[in-house]
Amino acid sequence: MEVTQEQLEQMVQEQVRKAVADNHPGNVPTELATFKKEITDFAKQISEETPVRYDSLSQAFNSIIRTKLRLKRINDLPISKIEEAQKIFESIKAVF
Repeated sequence: MEVTQEQLEQMVQEQVRKAVADNHPGNVPTELATFKKEITDFAKQISEETPVRYDSLSQAFNSIIRTKLRLKRINDLPISKIEEAQKIFESIKAVF
């Protein structure tokens, strides 16, 4: 299997981010933080229209994404899977 230069750079970038996150557990990659904020913002919007608290909605959305991508925690979401997670989230949003 040949790996393109772009794929190699992406793999290296993911490994560096993972190493940094392992050494500093509070650090979350910017892309992941942005994605998580989008989920929280949408949950807050829906909670204004329903009796369900936004944190419960946010956890539910994260659980669906984690289950579909076979992750233990949403913070384990690799950068390379954010686009796929975004598609899953868009399908969740379509229901509302």
